[in-house]
Amino acid sequence: GEVVHLPRWEMRTFHHILIGAISFMSIIQVNAFSHTLRRLPRINSSVAISSDLRINYSSDKVSFSRNSMLFSSGSNFVSNKNNKIQILCLHGKGGDGLNFQKTLEPFEEQLRSAATRKTDDEGIHGVGFEFDYLTAPFPIDDDKSNGMQWWNLAPGARSFNAKNYIGFEKSADLVEEALRRKKYDIVLAHSQGSILMSALIATKLSCWDSIMPLGYILNGCAWPNPFTIDMDKLEKDYESGELRKVLFVIGEADNINPPEGAVKVRDCLDIAGFEVGTCNHAGGHSVPVRNQEALNEMFNWITDLVRR
Repeated sequence: GEVVHLPRWEMRTFHHILIGAISFMSIIQVNAFSHTLRRLPRINSSVAISSDLRINYSSDKVSFSRNSMLFSSGSNFVSNKNNKIQILCLHGKGGDGLNFQKTLEPFEEQLRSAATRKTDDEGIHGVGFEFDYLTAPFPIDDDKSNGMQWWNLAPGARSFNAKNYIGFEKSADLVEEALRRKKYDIVLAHSQGSILMSALIATKLSCWDSIMPLGYILNGCAWPNPFTIDMDKLEKDYESGELRKVLFVIGEADNINPPEGAVKVRDCLDIAGFEVGTCNHAGGHSVPVRNQEALNEMFNWITDLVRR
């Protein structure tokens, strides 16, 4: 219990040894963490992973959970977070959030480039654009690429003729959770994702009115067949789509979801009071990010929405 008083030079020596030991342990921890990061899947540097990303650790690997994964890709040139256009993106069957982000990179780049130009012909200088990419909850069992889907179908059925979307409510809950977490201005959806969004507009608009965005871009859409009755009810409510805008992107050579299905959804929303527009292009089913004319139409539609 006796207190020993060391000479001042010995105290300084002990202090330096202690600091050195702490620094050495910190270096070991940083190196271990860096080693863990190197083992993660490579992600485009412009993509930030939101808090919804779950990382599973085991003794021999680090893997990403695919359940309710949300990737966020945002511009950093706007300091005021309220000066951002928030866009929620829903991929098609067989994709996921990360791959859809890679697909839309040219479109993201065009928006950000316009917003940082000194000349402001589009009226969006200084506006930030943040894209969030939601991943569907159901894996495709026979898909070696680990693709995901928003629902399962009976054998031989397609979304535009199916009697039931198996698991639809789980996907609806995921979208609702995302919409309640953040106030989105636009939903950009492709293929099965756009069918999902059209079905949600028909079935949830009245009860989700406060969280539903004002703008929608639906690429490669088709008629949500199990919700035909709901679509018909929507069509009869002439004020249901008031103030909301929808752009349908339709490829003339689309052999996955025939263009007439998208036209049918468009005409229904038009009658229901939505302000609808159409971007027709000569391509197929994919989002036409390499078609500059179509890209410009989508860009102009968004900038018009921003200026309102």
